[in-house]
Amino acid sequence: MLLLNFGFLGAQEEPPEDTPFTPQSRTNQRSLGDQAFAISAGVIIPLFTVLLNDNPATGDSAGVVDSQLSVGGMGSLAYSLYLSPNIKVGLQLGGTFKWDINRNLLYMIPIAIKGTYEFHPFSRITIPIHLALGINMTSWKEEFVVDPLIRPGFGVYFDWNVEWSFGLDFTYWFVPQLNSTDERFNAIANFMDINITAEYHF
Repeated sequence: MLLLNFGFLGAQEEPPEDTPFTPQSRTNQRSLGDQAFAISAGVIIPLFTVLLNDNPATGDSAGVVDSQLSVGGMGSLAYSLYLSPNIKVGLQLGGTFKWDINRNLLYMIPIAIKGTYEFHPFSRITIPIHLALGINMTSWKEEFVVDPLIRPGFGVYFDWNVEWSFGLDFTYWFVPQLNSTDERFNAIANFMDINITAEYHF
């Protein structure tokens, strides 16, 4: 009788319902369909500018010149979707500010599609290698331009728990500035950013 009663009670238990969005259950292990949302803040460092043509009006020759910009601030938001345990793609929106030598503010707003490959050397450590392709909108004084953007980089992240990861990202910027009206000003701007990132996995 006891066995029958236990069997009857077990039969009444209902299996847990499947929900469309469930938190990830394993630290530092992702799978197809997992998602992530990241917020970053840090600094952007102007490196140098490559002039593609001589410019007699300014006296500059083609080649590498100083960017004449200060170190500035940066922030960004990113959403990613995992295509496999190691590969994720997503969209990143950022914003930066810095000053020129005359203390005029220069703003940049990058919008890019970002692909990432993640290495997991240890149980809680992730090393992402990423590449972002998109556009960079620049505002300086009365001028506003939109240029193509290429941003390769890498990071080091620590999984605090199943949902949260914290890390440091290093990214290089290639910004071809091809002036359609005057080729004398054609150039390639080079920057580097360093950001602290908090990433939520779900």
